[in-house]
Amino acid sequence: MIAQGQRLTTRFILLSTEARSLRGSRAEFLHFGFPLTRHAEAIDALADLAHDPYTALIVAAEPELELVPRVLQVACGIPDRSVYLATRASTQEHVINAAVRSGVQGFLTLPLTPHGLHDALAISPPPAPGEREIQFHDLIVHLDEQRVSWKEKSLILPVGEFKLLSYIAQAYPETITLDTLISVYGATPDKRKSSVRTAIARLRRRLRGLDPGADFIRTVQFAGYSLSA
Repeated sequence: MIAQGQRLTTRFILLSTEARSLRGSRAEFLHFGFPLTRHAEAIDALADLAHDPYTALIVAAEPELELVPRVLQVACGIPDRSVYLATRASTQEHVINAAVRSGVQGFLTLPLTPHGLHDALAISPPPAPGEREIQFHDLIVHLDEQRVSWKEKSLILPVGEFKLLSYIAQAYPETITLDTLISVYGATPDKRKSSVRTAIARLRRRLRGLDPGADFIRTVQFAGYSLSA
C-alpha cells in the first residue's frame, strides 16, 4: 500500500516502430524513475494514454510513422497529459513545426537513454497534477493521492483497486464495462475476468470499512459496474 499523500509515478509511453529508438533496458529506465511502455501502433499508444491519467507520451519522429503530426494533435488534445516529440538530426522541419503548433511539452533526442531522458525532463518536466477529486454524495475519491474519504474517515487503497474505483467514479452515472476495467487493471490474459472480479470484491470489502451499511459499487447485469445511486 502507498503512504498517504504519495503521488503515483508518471509512466512514459513511447510510440516507436524501431527497437533502436531506445538505448538501455526497461530496468535501467525504471532505475532512473521512468517506467516505460513501448507501442508500435499509434492507436494503441493513444488508447493507453487516454485510459491512464498518470502517463505521458513520447512520439518518435520516424519515417515509418507517417501520421506523426496527426498523432501529436490528437494526443495534445487529451486533458492533463504531457506529450513529447523525440527527434533525430534527420527529422523534417514540417514535423517539428507540427509539434510546436500542437503544443508539445518538449523535445527529446533519439535514441532515448536513461541519462538523456533524465536531463531533458529536468528542463521540461511533466507538470505536477493538481488536486483532483470526484465527489459522490459523502464519498470523495482523491485522484492524486490514491485515497478515498467518507465523512470523517479516510482510506488508502492499493494501486490496482484504486484504479478500478477511479475509473468507475469517473464514468458515473454511466456504467463502465468489465472489458474496460480489464484494460485498466492490467490482468494477465488467462485470468483477466476473474482477476478483476476478485479485485472488485476486495475493493467492496475495504469500502465497507468506511461504512458497513453502505454498498458503494453496484454490479449492472450484463453491463459492468457503477457507483450506487
